[in-house]
Amino acid sequence: MQRSSPNTTIFEDTISTAWNIVTTSSGGTHMCDGTNGGAHTTPGGTITSAIDDAVSTWDGTWDKRTRDYFITSIAGYSQTVDKSWGGLVGYKAIDKMGCQFKVVAGDQVLLAFDLWSAKAVLEASADKQSLQRGGEVAFTVVNGMDKMPIEGATVAANAGPRGTTDSNGKDTLTFKDIGVYKYKARKGGTIRSNEVAVTVTPAAPALTMTTTTAGMGGQTVYLYDSGFGGCNQ
Repeated sequence: MQRSSPNTTIFEDTISTAWNIVTTSSGGTHMCDGTNGGAHTTPGGTITSAIDDAVSTWDGTWDKRTRDYFITSIAGYSQTVDKSWGGLVGYKAIDKMGCQFKVVAGDQVLLAFDLWSAKAVLEASADKQSLQRGGEVAFTVVNGMDKMPIEGATVAANAGPRGTTDSNGKDTLTFKDIGVYKYKARKGGTIRSNEVAVTVTPAAPALTMTTTTAGMGGQTVYLYDSGFGGCNQ
């Protein structure tokens, strides 16, 4: 699940949620289990129960007709006359309210403030997420909603190399230092991407071999960087 405010990612992690009794200061206490408003006949975890599990500060008003919450605030970011919280599951628009929409294992849930005024919702991926020092990683950035490439997106992490995507939504970075780098793609007027973690490990030592033929019956001794390798007769 990913939650994005105008300036930062509030929360991004994999969580497990189940049907729940939810309490908000504006909406009171109600069951939130997917059966709200007759949406499903069996209970289960929902988008709103996931919100309740993931963040400590959020609010919503209760609508008696739909028997569901209207989310008005998350982590201090409150709706205004022309801006509100919007949601996607698998980069597709949610067709039910939060306590009506049941989530299943593997669902990618995105909640973003002022979502519907964004030009695109960035989705980032990498051709590898683990490599040795000196190697390259090719990043791809698309609009998650239509999978079209995004040109001019900045691909950057907490440290390490950074770059900008080309017309194909591609950018290749070379990693010179070991560490774990958490990348996101950003571009003005869009929702920042999901996180892509890249782990860089030390390069394997160069292996050299010297072959020497000695006496003593003509044994061949192999000498490696790591020390004595053995002998054949």
